[in-house]
Amino acid sequence: MEKIQAMKRAAKHVDCILETRLPKWLRAGITEKQLFEKICNAICVKNFSLAFPPIVAFGAGGAEPHHEPTNIELCISDSILIDCGAVFEGWCSDCTRMFSLGNPDSFFSEKFSKLFSVHAAALKLFLPGTECSKLDASVRTKLKEDAALFIHTLGHGVGKEVHVPPRIGSNSSEILRVGDVLTCEPGIYFQGKFGIRIEDQLVVQEGSRPEIITTCPRELCVVDAWGKTTYQK
Repeated sequence: MEKIQAMKRAAKHVDCILETRLPKWLRAGITEKQLFEKICNAICVKNFSLAFPPIVAFGAGGAEPHHEPTNIELCISDSILIDCGAVFEGWCSDCTRMFSLGNPDSFFSEKFSKLFSVHAAALKLFLPGTECSKLDASVRTKLKEDAALFIHTLGHGVGKEVHVPPRIGSNSSEILRVGDVLTCEPGIYFQGKFGIRIEDQLVVQEGSRPEIITTCPRELCVVDAWGKTTYQK
């Protein structure tokens, strides 16, 4: 199977888990480690494997971009950051989505809405010939007073491994090319409170906006006590 098609299969597998299965697992009292195991088991079925150990972070844990799961329990109004990917026929996917058990507070909602808009604007800039450093700089400009809280690069290439060139950062000298498969993952991290990251995987297209291959809703998924989900920008 051609690599783009294989990546789409890997991404679709994860999309389904994040959209239809994961919200059902979000209940008060579940731990990060327990949710981590559920995600791993869901990804690792016939023909699929983990692209990397999933990041599962509740509340303040989300302020660590590479948080490792703990025994902390999920509480009402906690935010949940999930970063995971699958491998299909040797090719990787990578996606990050945000969830909340019950309605988040107004400060979180304000910051999520801001990052959602910044992310959407950034996706339109993934055009052939664009300098990677300028992509990263554009997002930091749009984040304004929160730019200092964006403590990693905007994205990276994805291939047989989940991190391959090009690197989309301030020090990158690389230029986007047609056919590049990349992530766009702006994030802001409030120590002791929460982190927010939205990540999509895309393919740079000739003369047009990129093709987004991660298709599950990128809006905040709010899960109530009865398991009903709503989405908020």
